[in-house]
Amino acid sequence: MMSPLEFVARRVTPYIRGLIAIQLVESGFSQPKVASLLGVSQPMISKYLKYGAEGMLRKLKEAGVDEPEALAIAKSLALRLAENKVEALQALAVIEFSLLARGIICSGYVKAARLPEACKVLNVYYETGDPYIAEVEHAYREIASIKGISRLIPEVGSNIVVMRRDARSIAEAVAFPGRIIKMDDSIVAVGRPSYGGSRFMATIVLEASRLWGKHRAAIAVKRDEKLLKTFKNLGLEVCEFTPTRGLERYFEDLRETMEARGRPCDIIDDRGGPGIEPITYILAPSAAEAVSILREAVRIFYSTSAPSKGTSFKGAKLKASEISPLDTPDSSRGP
Repeated sequence: MMSPLEFVARRVTPYIRGLIAIQLVESGFSQPKVASLLGVSQPMISKYLKYGAEGMLRKLKEAGVDEPEALAIAKSLALRLAENKVEALQALAVIEFSLLARGIICSGYVKAARLPEACKVLNVYYETGDPYIAEVEHAYREIASIKGISRLIPEVGSNIVVMRRDARSIAEAVAFPGRIIKMDDSIVAVGRPSYGGSRFMATIVLEASRLWGKHRAAIAVKRDEKLLKTFKNLGLEVCEFTPTRGLERYFEDLRETMEARGRPCDIIDDRGGPGIEPITYILAPSAAEAVSILREAVRIFYSTSAPSKGTSFKGAKLKASEISPLDTPDSSRGP
C-alpha cells in the first residue's frame, strides 16, 4: 500500500532534486557547492549528472509531471535555493502539495498503487474555492495572454501577490510559490497560488497598504526605462528607490523612501544594488487593476502610439466589465 505522499517522495521529488542539481551545475556552481545546497553527498551529484536531464524528465513524465512543468519547477527552485534554503524548501513543499491537489499525478499513482480507483484518494488534497487564490490564478491567465510579456519577466522571476482585505501579516498574502518564469517566448507559473507564496513581495504590498491603505495587490516586471516612462505618461506615481544598504536593510530603506514621498506610489522603481536585480513593482487595489495597468503599458511599450485617448490610471476606477468577480468582497470568508 502506497500513500500519495509516499508516491511523491519516491517518484517525483528525487528527480526534481536531480534536475535542480543539473541546473545549478550548468549555471556555474561547483559540485561540492551544489551538494551542500541540496544536502546530499558529492557522489550523489555525480550520479545525477550521469543520469542526465533526459532520464529525470522521463521518470517525472511517468509519474504524471510533463516536461515543461518539470523544467519550470527545477528552474524556479534552483533560483530560490541559491538565494535562501528555507524559502526553497517551503516552495518545494507547496509545489508538491499542488501536484497532489491538481490531480496531475493520478495516472502515475494508479500504476504505482496498483489500484484502479486510487485517484479517489487524491480527493483529500483538493482545496475548496478560495477567492484570493482564484484572483491570482485569474490575473496570471490574463498576464499570460499579453503579447510579448516574456521579455518583461525579471531574471529572478516575476510574481503576482494579492493580500486578503485588511491583512495584517504577510501570511495573509497569496502568490505563486515557485514564481513566474520565462520559458523561451512564453511564461510559466510554478506551482499553484498559495498563502505565503512570496514573503518578499508580500512585505512590499503590506508596507504600502499600511502607509496608504489602497493597495492590496502587486505584479513584478523587469525594470526598463521606456516602460517606466510609459507608466508616468499614464499618470501613475512612480517612486524611485535604490536599496543602497542591501537586502538586510531593504524594507527599512523602502519604508523611508515611501514615507518621504508624501503621496501614494503606484509604481516602485527598484533600481537594484549589490546582489539585487533592478525590478519594477506595479501596485494596485486589486490584481485585476494591476493587470489592466500592465496590459496598457505593454501595448504602448511595443508600439509608437501614445496612450489611448482618455487613458489615465491616476485615481481611476475600472469599468465593471474590466473587473473580475473575484475582486469583490467574499461574504463567506472574512478578512
